[in-house]
Amino acid sequence: MPRISAPTLAEHRAMQIRTLHETVRNLLRDAPNTPPSLADIAARAGLARSSVYQYVHSRDELLMDLLQESAPRWRASCVEAMATAANPVEGALTYLDAALELLVGPERGLARTLIATWPDHTRAQAEAVREDLLAPLREALAGVPAPDPDAAAEFLTGLTVTAARRVDAGAPLEHSRAQVSAIAEPYLREAAGRA
Repeated sequence: MPRISAPTLAEHRAMQIRTLHETVRNLLRDAPNTPPSLADIAARAGLARSSVYQYVHSRDELLMDLLQESAPRWRASCVEAMATAANPVEGALTYLDAALELLVGPERGLARTLIATWPDHTRAQAEAVREDLLAPLREALAGVPAPDPDAAAEFLTGLTVTAARRVDAGAPLEHSRAQVSAIAEPYLREAAGRA
């Protein structure tokens, strides 16, 4: 019987999974562009690598669990920011700003795993999380109305990812934020004017 540090085995398991999640968050905070290996995660959590397999089957599963846990909070923060927008154009711009904040903020490493290339066995899950996060932007773009909200969402989020990479390279956040707005706003206003 393994040693447990909670009243029940189920509580111990939940505690260990929370520890693994927090360890991954910390590792990604330290190195946001490098998803950690299971060996790194185990070492930082103070577990033997073989012990990690009692809680997850792979690093990808652990990252996916953490993404699925975090994504609703990220989506809610975007939706909350968009709630103050006076119209769909402002809503889309607010979404892009909130997304940029996420991509350069404390959880940037985890958020960026979402745009990584996922193995076949987790790709559909990653795509579902990503689609759910993009839904508020697509809704705003449909209200603009952008000619093709799906394509527009892809292009505009690509712009935001590029801005986040520029911040990583040393560009000031405010400058990158202004560039996103300078490119996105005329497109959105033109689309709104054609409606």
